[in-house]
Amino acid sequence: MMQLDFWNKFKSYSEDQKTKLKMRKAQPQHWYDISYGSSTSHISLTINTQTNQLGCEIYIPNSKTVFEYLKSQKENIEKEIGVTLEWMDLPEKKASRIKISSNGDIEIEDKWNEYFAWMKSTAELFQKVFVKYKGKEFSTI
Repeated sequence: MMQLDFWNKFKSYSEDQKTKLKMRKAQPQHWYDISYGSSTSHISLTINTQTNQLGCEIYIPNSKTVFEYLKSQKENIEKEIGVTLEWMDLPEKKASRIKISSNGDIEIEDKWNEYFAWMKSTAELFQKVFVKYKGKEFSTI
């Protein structure tokens, strides 16, 4: 149940910080999804307890077209984000991901606020940048 506790406290932290992210009810799972106004993708925050990694990604469940469009904008997107992203086409799956990772062991509760700050600011940056590209992928088909 540590995951549920982590996400509930992340949600409270973000709301206390007056985030513009659309926070939803936390679930006991290794991810926390946030809508950013696109029907074809969403922001997904992840915790991997095996590798002690935190992640923030654009998760595209069912559209290689959306992924390819965003990848065609890679240079602009990465310039705005300020880092090189991991572009995961996942050819054997329907889904694709565009991800950034950070180290983080959620068993160290004293570091949770540090993790929350990273997740919140990274998700807000993803929302700010990727919202500019939503819907445009269909005009390029």
